[in-house]
Amino acid sequence: LFPANVPSVGTVGYELVRDGGSPEYSSELVVERDRLENSVVYVQLDTATGDILQIFDKRTQRQLLSAPAGLQCFDDRGQYWDAWNIDPDYASKPLHEFELMSMEVVEAGPLRAAVQVVRQFRQSTIVQTLRLEANNPQLFIHTQLDWQDTYTLVKAAFPLSFSAPVATYEIPFGAIARSTVRETEIDASKWEVPALRWADMSGDGVGLAVLNDCKYGYDAKPDCLRLTLLKSPTWPHPTSDLGQHEFTYSLLPHGRDWRGAEVVRRGHELNELPMVLGEDWDTGSLLEIDADNVVVAALKRSEEDCAWILRLYETHGKAVETTVKLKCGIESLHTADLLEQEIEAVEFLGDRFTCQFKPFELQTFRFKFPQSCC
Repeated sequence: LFPANVPSVGTVGYELVRDGGSPEYSSELVVERDRLENSVVYVQLDTATGDILQIFDKRTQRQLLSAPAGLQCFDDRGQYWDAWNIDPDYASKPLHEFELMSMEVVEAGPLRAAVQVVRQFRQSTIVQTLRLEANNPQLFIHTQLDWQDTYTLVKAAFPLSFSAPVATYEIPFGAIARSTVRETEIDASKWEVPALRWADMSGDGVGLAVLNDCKYGYDAKPDCLRLTLLKSPTWPHPTSDLGQHEFTYSLLPHGRDWRGAEVVRRGHELNELPMVLGEDWDTGSLLEIDADNVVVAALKRSEEDCAWILRLYETHGKAVETTVKLKCGIESLHTADLLEQEIEAVEFLGDRFTCQFKPFELQTFRFKFPQSCC
């Protein structure tokens, strides 16, 4: 309907007027069966397979893919256990049984456009809706699976046009770089690695981040990044992973490293979507932080009393000083441990305080609003 600008940890109200007329939006958003395009990226699609043929970043004038990006299936029965292991030799057992059932434009507005691709794999149906928004480089891939097959590992593969010696993965309250060149026994043992909201590969002035809202297994080679979508074992439960699945992952091309592309924030945005409240709310932000590389990990009531717990962490591995502003003011403020126990008092001025972070540091604060806000 319209682009909403929502303040941090806050609310914004819009009045929807019946028969009030539709606002006019001017954008470069274009959609056809074989392409999605906006002002920053061009995505070319293969109408024979439903794969992504190419992603062109207009900002860097670079193509991101060296080959079509799409779904891959492998026969996988685990190395030792069905559900908890992926066979190190799974890549030698590909399954080429995809059939494109349909491919059509399902959304063509000035703010968002989408192409829906329906594939069949044996007894399973895979529906993917590729969405592009106006002026946004991210390609969102909403996926719905009716999965009815077993011993199958499903991955989304992204062959890259550049080479990267390391891939960076999000871990709890930080990020870790792992080698994509399996020269040592330790590196070779990491044919599948865990990550949280995103993984990124960057090199030669260009990069691609793969973000997800619930899938946490990746693998990487110097010129390819893959996200694991599904593993369908039969032990310890014979119907594991059978049935309906729904999730979203997205591709974020960029011309800098993952820090410059704000990949951490994009990952949070994909996982923490704004909620439509349907009430009469005042516009405002409960909490503001002036450093781009400090993120809210938790804002919650204390388990014991009227106090509040604020947990922040530094995301880029760089020391920073930031000012935190609380809309309702501050009555008392202390640092706290992970059990929410006070450590020491922190100076504050009215509704704000300043804190310093070491690289990837996690800090917890315990505070109270004035009585009128409690």
